[in-house]
Amino acid sequence: IFEPRYRALVADCTLEGRRFVLPFATDDGVAKYACSATVDGVSHRFLDGRLNIVVRGLERIEIVTQTDGEPYLTAEVAMVPDLDPALEQDVVDRISDRFRRLAAHLAGAPLDPPVQEGVALSYRIAGTMQLPAAAKQRLLEERSEAARLAIVDAILTMALDRADDPAD
Repeated sequence: IFEPRYRALVADCTLEGRRFVLPFATDDGVAKYACSATVDGVSHRFLDGRLNIVVRGLERIEIVTQTDGEPYLTAEVAMVPDLDPALEQDVVDRISDRFRRLAAHLAGAPLDPPVQEGVALSYRIAGTMQLPAAAKQRLLEERSEAARLAIVDAILTMALDRADDPAD
């Protein structure tokens, strides 16, 4: 964090326990759906005032209206819950198995998907992968965990196919 407006944002969020929003931005503007977050800590303070911070994503939100009043962008937001939080266990097992197989190939040992209470499996798995920002935004905008898992499943399948093909 180096810009004065973002230093002010971090200070406000830290001192007041406020959340902030991490929107996906392109030349076309800011996405309607984003993730709220908190500052978990400052990992390094530089002598010139810059900061390295640790943040934690919390909930999917919709940016309803941009507001004014601070040196950084502000907005009124609404929480956007999933439409279908329940999943079939065979889907969870299949995707978890693909994740373990890919981890075994890449890391040399099968690893279970990360465990985070209250965080959907699709987000937990996607959070371990280097995905383009547009792919992450697509997952964030999807309100169905089953649909997100289908996207993650396709990504895992493609990665496994590439890992199994020594010609690539």
